[in-house]
Amino acid sequence: MKAQIGVHSHNDYSRPDPFLAAYNAGAYSIEADLFRRGDTLYVAHSTTEIKAGRTLESLYFERIKKLENRSGHKMQLMLDIKEKWSDISPVLLKKLREVEKVLKKKGIMTTISGNRPPHNTYHSFSRMINFDGLPDTIYNAKDLRKVVMISANFNAYSAWKG
Repeated sequence: MKAQIGVHSHNDYSRPDPFLAAYNAGAYSIEADLFRRGDTLYVAHSTTEIKAGRTLESLYFERIKKLENRSGHKMQLMLDIKEKWSDISPVLLKKLREVEKVLKKKGIMTTISGNRPPHNTYHSFSRMINFDGLPDTIYNAKDLRKVVMISANFNAYSAWKG
């Protein structure tokens, strides 16, 4: 038996094919920063980097649909919400419902990070949607079940700048 190393692919969307590059390298967690323009979710680090064609669907969902089923290869697609949750969520939740069966079949869970909904609503989301928690938040039991990781600013814990 071999343990999977939990490598996280962060800010790789400047690469031509960020999802497949990270997936083929064996990443457990692949992150995409999201911005909404109309009914389209763009993947970019900032609003000035939004480019036509660089969307959640084209760079991630279309690639995921074409994957072969890999036995035992479980992974996380982390969606880092860069705008107000209330602005982006109608489009994001619709798109996630459209690919829910594919994500489940491929062993991919989604984790929402960045601008999240209120933590006391986590329990109301579908089974496929999980959340990146915050270290100073107190969760009730039913919402805590949806928190799959806790993120914190490293500088709050260390002075190391290496």
